[in-house]
Parts: sequence; structure tokens; C-alpha cells
Amino acid sequence: MGFANRINTSDVFQKYSSYWMTGLSGVLSVFNGFVNIYEYDVAKENVKRAALEREQATLSLMLEVLRAHHNYHLAEDSIFIAENNFNASSLKYDQVYQQWREGLVDASELLSVLAEKDQAQMLKINTKFQRQLAIATLLNAMGNMKTDLWENQYDR
Repeated sequence: MGFANRINTSDVFQKYSSYWMTGLSGVLSVFNGFVNIYEYDVAKENVKRAALEREQATLSLMLEVLRAHHNYHLAEDSIFIAENNFNASSLKYDQVYQQWREGLVDASELLSVLAEKDQAQMLKINTKFQRQLAIATLLNAMGNMKTDLWENQYDR
């Protein structure tokens, strides 16, 4: 709100310009009010943006945990396959070994089957290591790095 007033007086302290300046400062305070309204609107938008950023961070964290959980289950399935492969190659080796003892197969075939068995065993060990990495990644994604939770998992 602005105002101006004209007073006819001979008093030196009441100059007309001081009244005009007071009125002008009143008008300028209206513009300060507009600035305050603009700052309020900016603050509201900042609050909305901060809420969206928190929601985005939460969703990305949830996605990271779900991916780690999925990788853990894939590692478990890989271990199952690798163990079955190792068991099958062990049985095949036992069979070929018995045939070798009886003289039905030569040493090169026996060594070839032994190499397959060793390769299956290495695959089994590697898949167990991959499972341990998946467990560590999952625990890290959940924010829990207590190693006693997964130390017993290694012996499975």
C-alpha cells in the first residue's frame, strides 16, 4: 500500500519529499512482498524436488537389492548344476577307471575323462565362489556387512 499527502506548513522538518519517500517506500514494500511470494513458491518446488529425489534414491536402492537377490538365486542354481555335473563326471570317471583296470580302454581315454572330472570340480568351486560374491553383494546392498551371517554358507 502506498500513500502520499500534501500538507501546507512552514515547518522545515515536514518537507514534501519526505512524504513522497514514505509513500514510495510503501510501494517498494509491495514489491518485497512479491519477492517473498516468489521465494515461497521456489521453496515449495524445492521441497517437491527433494521428495522426488528421495523417492528416486529409495527406488534405486530397492532395485539394487532385488538385482543382488536375483543374482544370489542364479548362483544357487549354478551350484546345483555344477554339483550335478561333477557327480556325473565322477561316476563316468569311476566307470572308465574300472574299464581301464580291466584293459578295455587305454590310458589316454582315462586321462581325458579325468580331465573332464577335474574341470567339473573347478567349475563347482568357481560357482561356490560366485555364490559367496553374490551373498556379499546382497548383504552390502541391504546395508549389512556382518560376515558371520554368510561364513557358514561357504561349507554348503
